[in-house]
Amino acid sequence: MRFAALLVLLGLLALASCKKKSTTGGGTPTPPTPAWDPNAIRGAWITTTASTALDNRDNIRQMVNTCKAAGINHLFVVVYNNARTTYPSNVMNNLIGKPILERFAGRDPLQECIEEGHAAGLKVHAWFEYGFSSSYSAGGGSIVAAKTTHHILYIIPVFVHRFYSIIELFAEWGQLFSSSGNSHNFI
Repeated sequence: MRFAALLVLLGLLALASCKKKSTTGGGTPTPPTPAWDPNAIRGAWITTTASTALDNRDNIRQMVNTCKAAGINHLFVVVYNNARTTYPSNVMNNLIGKPILERFAGRDPLQECIEEGHAAGLKVHAWFEYGFSSSYSAGGGSIVAAKTTHHILYIIPVFVHRFYSIIELFAEWGQLFSSSGNSHNFI
């Protein structure tokens, strides 16, 4: 008899533990916020392609807030896309007569990202979008095929001038990361 009563009691306890818990307000309970590893990199790559995130300061602020709310702690902001920079560049101005991607003229979206990102406690990195290095053509296409037999600097002579200008652009990007005398202050 005692054994049967004990079994009934255990059964009732088991059923009670399966009972759906009530929530205040009748809605579903909010899931707990995950405990993030503070040393883990959770990044978002911010581009100009099919995106308006960099188009104005308000969009940048909204993008930063959205990333922060999603647990993102590192922003990788594109600095070169569509053969233009997303910050005012003396090298690009000397090279092609355009210091920045035209839709950003008169602004410095990179600097704005740094300011807004740092204000939200995010780390900001420059990201160089180099473009495609192959094609869908058979064997990689004629340019890729030419690269395998001859150096591209001999195949496309006009590229020589552009290549050295690109080296200058990389030197300018190196200055972006230096802390001496430059307003772009990453991380």
